[in-house]
Formats: sequence, structure tokens, C-alpha cells
Amino acid sequence: MLNAAKTLIILAILLFAFSIARGDDGLFCVSLNQLPKSGKIISRVVGFDFHVSNAKIHSILHASSPFGFIFEVDKYRNYSGHYRGYKWNAPGGLDIDFFYDDFVVIKKRPGVNLDKVKIKFSFTVELYSSDDKGDEIYDGEKIFHIKRKGINIHKCEDLTY
Repeated sequence: MLNAAKTLIILAILLFAFSIARGDDGLFCVSLNQLPKSGKIISRVVGFDFHVSNAKIHSILHASSPFGFIFEVDKYRNYSGHYRGYKWNAPGGLDIDFFYDDFVVIKKRPGVNLDKVKIKFSFTVELYSSDDKGDEIYDGEKIFHIKRKGINIHKCEDLTY
């Protein structure tokens, strides 16, 4: 009877330990939630800058880049990271939809609440408008600085990253 009780206790401890280990891996997917209104047509993204603190960059999604576009990732041990991309000496760029899908996975620092994870995100786009004839007019580049409410951060459920 005593051995059965010990076995049940050990089994309960093991099950508890495994449930905690699988519980919160701290992985969160990040995507663009909304784009500020500009009144112009966004042709393409020609550069972006993503900084995170109290979390580190775990993985990059959509890592295949269009011709002439370069991605760089810096991962730091102190739970911060930097992910950037830019057009380099070639035509091309990213479609804005790149950011509406999960484009980066972050891993928050253990013991830190998600609201303490700081993200700075900006991207540069080429803007166009159209004249009375319907012809496109190049209006230059604009940098959008996205605040936390413009970013969607959600648990990466049932995904392997």
C-alpha cells in the first residue's frame, strides 16, 4: 500500500513537471495590425527596422527575399534583438502584405509579462498618387513609425518555429 502511494505521488509530480514544461514556451508571433492612413498608394516597402527588448528574436518567417532585398538579424543574449531589411542597389521591395502575416517570432524573457515587451517598428515605403488621367505619379518615400497598438502580438499556437 505504501509503495502504491509513493508511485502515485511520483507519477503526479512527473505529470505536473511535464505540463509546466509544455505550458508557456514564451513564443509569440508578430504581425502588422493596422497601417496609418496616408492618402497615397503604397507601391512597395523598401526598408524596415524592428527592435525588441525583454524578448529575443526566435525565428524569421518568409525568409526568402526578393531580388536586391537584404535581411539582417541581430540576436542578443540580454533578451533583445534587431531585425531589419532593405532594398540594396536594385529595383524591388516587399509587398506590404509581408507584414500583415506573421513575419517574426519572438521569445519573451522568462518571468516578464507580455506588456513589458518593448517593440519599435518602422518601415519605409514608396508612395504614388494618380493624376486626373489616371497616371501614377511618384510621390517619394515615407517612413511609418508603428506604435504598439498597430502591432499584433499573439501566442504561436500549434506552430513549429
